[in-house]
Amino acid sequence: MKNKKNIALYLAIIVLLITTATFFVNKNKSTKNNDSIDDTESSLFCAKEGETIGASDMPNSCCSGLKPLGGLPNGYDGDCTKPQPPTGLNICASCGDGICNGNFEGKCNCPEDCANSVCGKEGETLGGNIDRCCSGLKPKALSEFGGLFECAK
Repeated sequence: MKNKKNIALYLAIIVLLITTATFFVNKNKSTKNNDSIDDTESSLFCAKEGETIGASDMPNSCCSGLKPLGGLPNGYDGDCTKPQPPTGLNICASCGDGICNGNFEGKCNCPEDCANSVCGKEGETLGGNIDRCCSGLKPKALSEFGGLFECAK
C-alpha cells in the first residue's frame, strides 16, 4: 500500500512538472509569434533623433514621434527657395513639437517649429528663437558640462 501511495505521489509530481513546463513553453511561443513588436525591439529598427535614414545600412524609418527631414535646415545662405542637394538621405527630428532644434531643424525643413528662428550673433546664447550661430561663428559651451552655448569665433 505504501508503494502505491509513493507511485501516485511521483506521478502527480511528474504531471505537475509537465503541465508547468508546457504552460511556459506555449507562453514563450505566443509572445515570439505575436505580430506586434514591442518598443525596445522596434527601436532597433528605427532611427532616433539626429540619426539618418535612406541608405542601405541605415534604418528605413524614423522612430515614433519623429519625422524625416531632408535638405539643409536653413537652405543655402538662409534662402529656402534655392534647390536642395538630392542626397536621398533624411535626418530624423521631432519637427512639429513647437521647439526649433537647430541641430536638425530649421526654417526651411521644419517651418512649423522654426519659422521665426534667427541666427545668433557673436556673444548671443542659443535658445528661444536663436537656433544656430550666424555665418563664421560656432556654438561654444559656456561651461565644461555643456547645457548653454553662445556663438563665438
